Formats: sequence, C-alpha cells, structure tokens
Amino acid sequence: MPYKLRDPGVTLKYDGEVKDSTTAAVYDRLALSFENVGMTPGDRYWVYVNRANHRVEKWEHLLQGMPPPPVPWTWEGWEEHDGLWFPTAHKNGNRTLYTRAVETAAEAKPKEFTAP
Repeated sequence: MPYKLRDPGVTLKYDGEVKDSTTAAVYDRLALSFENVGMTPGDRYWVYVNRANHRVEKWEHLLQGMPPPPVPWTWEGWEEHDGLWFPTAHKNGNRTLYTRAVETAAEAKPKEFTAP
C-alpha cells in the first residue's frame, strides 16, 4: 500500500501531526480518498508515517458504507528486499496477518501481464 499512494485517482492530503502518547512517536497523518476508482470509491484511509524513520507504522480504514470509527491496523516487522522495504506483520487487536517469503523481481516476464 505505501507504494500505491500516488496512483492515478488517489487523492492524497496531509491531515496533520499526531503524537502517540504510548510510544512518544510523532506521525504525519495522510488522508486518502478516491475519484471513481475501483469497486468501492467511497473507501477512506488514514496513513501514519513515522517522522523518525519515514515508515508507515499504522493505518486506519473506513470502508464504503461502514459506520465510524475507522478500523486501525499496524504495519510491523519491516524487512528489506533488493532495496525495497516491506512490512511482514499487520495487527488489529488480537488479529495478526503475516506476509512471509517476500520475493522481488528485477523485471517481469512479457507474458505475466497478459490476459489468459
């Protein structure tokens, strides 16, 4: 997701400074919305970029049609692969989603992006 922030149709706005009283971290909060993109253009996201390390460490989402408050998730366990950084754990309360065996490719084979 951090690599998709500037895709066509994404509206990205600075949404202020946020201080975490638990960890003393300072975040720049970015608000994302969409202009007729995808199946749920009413989805909203808030991304928290840690000022000290410039990584997205948490985010919140409010999906189209859902009542507030937004659902929070963390981005943890960052690993570097060929110069790109990837979080390997995403936590929400007692739920954790893991990304394992991250691989990168220097180039895509020509037929990987063609219709079947």
